[in-house]
Amino acid sequence: MATLNKSFTTILELLTITILFAAPSISVEAPTEAYEAPSPDEQYAQNLPKSFKEFVTECAKKMATHCSEEVVISLFNATKVSDHCCQKLVEMGYDCHIALVKIFVGLPEAKGYKSTILENGDKVYNECELVVKNKPIAPSPSPSV
Repeated sequence: MATLNKSFTTILELLTITILFAAPSISVEAPTEAYEAPSPDEQYAQNLPKSFKEFVTECAKKMATHCSEEVVISLFNATKVSDHCCQKLVEMGYDCHIALVKIFVGLPEAKGYKSTILENGDKVYNECELVVKNKPIAPSPSPSV
């Protein structure tokens, strides 16, 4: 179980890097500088179309980190997502969810989990839609002025 949790943590970190599209580690300013090849996850992010990167970056902004973690973990082991995070997932929208799942399955570190992630991707979203439909959740209270 500890190894599985460590794998989840590693993949979450890589997903964050991919979604935020960390700057490439190649310097072109001075040709005398040493060339540092990007890691596989950086290469993967660099090869995505710009419009897709912009789309998923906006999608990622719509979900709190703890909810993103819940959803990602559920993609691996089909655990239940909290009602609050289900609401956030549904608010983010199906297109965003599927785009992020597609990025996730493209990561080299998720290669062995591709079929599980894809299978659970629709299942998680559909279950969250049912939760939100059957149990509307009140919005977070506004801070007092």
